[in-house]
Amino acid sequence: MDMDAQLAARLRALRTAAGLTLEALAESAGVSRSMISLIERGESSPTANVLDRLAAGLGVTMASLFDRNPKAEASPLARRADQLSWTDPETGYVRRNLSPPGFPSPIDLVEVVLPAGARVAYDSAARAAVVHQQVFVLDGALELRLGDEVHQLSAGDCLAMLLDRPIAFRNRSAAPIRYLVALTAAERMIPKSGNRFSAQISQTKGRVAPHTSMKIGKDAGMLVIREDDLSGDATRALLALHLSGMHQNSPPGHVFALDLSGLQAANVTIWTAWDGDAIAGIGALKDLGDGTAEVKSMRTHPAHLRKGVGAAVLERIIGVARARGVRRLSLETGRGPAFEPALALYRRRGFKDGEAFGDYVQSGFNQFLHMDL
Repeated sequence: MDMDAQLAARLRALRTAAGLTLEALAESAGVSRSMISLIERGESSPTANVLDRLAAGLGVTMASLFDRNPKAEASPLARRADQLSWTDPETGYVRRNLSPPGFPSPIDLVEVVLPAGARVAYDSAARAAVVHQQVFVLDGALELRLGDEVHQLSAGDCLAMLLDRPIAFRNRSAAPIRYLVALTAAERMIPKSGNRFSAQISQTKGRVAPHTSMKIGKDAGMLVIREDDLSGDATRALLALHLSGMHQNSPPGHVFALDLSGLQAANVTIWTAWDGDAIAGIGALKDLGDGTAEVKSMRTHPAHLRKGVGAAVLERIIGVARARGVRRLSLETGRGPAFEPALALYRRRGFKDGEAFGDYVQSGFNQFLHMDL
């Protein structure tokens, strides 16, 4: 069983054991229902941040998502060959579960290798379980941000914490660093469809399990998201369709979508989603140069609507923005029926209505949404 298939089975088993519907987990984890469904079908390779959100919503440690179902006959010994490794598709960081797979224990032990210049952030502050964590640096210098606190850790340093705030790990050096993470989760009461229920975690591992492109499979094949240089005819045709739609559904003077030359600027990164040789979607990230960035050119091809393409592209954009150290993502869009599906996607993902930003001017037609990273 490959890693995506194992993660799919483990996530589905944990959600079922908790009595959560896809909708309930989506609400508690802050991850779209379509994304969870794709992961559970083994058709998505999620980022570390998405996995952390799901673990938080389920009331388990992230390490437990990579584990196997607890078994009474499981061995207390984990040989090196039995320790599963996983690579984050956004940052390239590698985590290896050291704990014996399936063995009932309150402790998860994980080894992490963080590449040079990489940053991994987890923004799940509200968790379904009380998670205690300790970080021990083996090699190199690690910058760890816990809420508003910043800790500079060197080899041999160990930091204990309660995971009740967003946390980020950063390697500012030119060489990979290596550290150990020990976690344990205790029971907490969390909401389920508006009621209260017990996560039933207690003091045991609630365990069932996760290069550079993100992949989402569908019945028709595989969807691959990759950076695009805008040179292909299919990409240019979808961009033209996007611009045409913006002009058709916006009053004169209220279209701020980037054209081909605008998307070719040095501060813009573009991704396209592909189902085989067919383009399925596009999206872009514009660096505003002040620690903030803008989501641009989000468009799903008409032949691929309601398949989770937009959600997948948006996850890629958010993940890359976090990896680059962006503190806030913003976007400008219009009003009316043509814009409602995209607005619903943004709001489900955590974007909030706010003020105009950059060079934009507020009008009766446009609106602005923001997400703090």
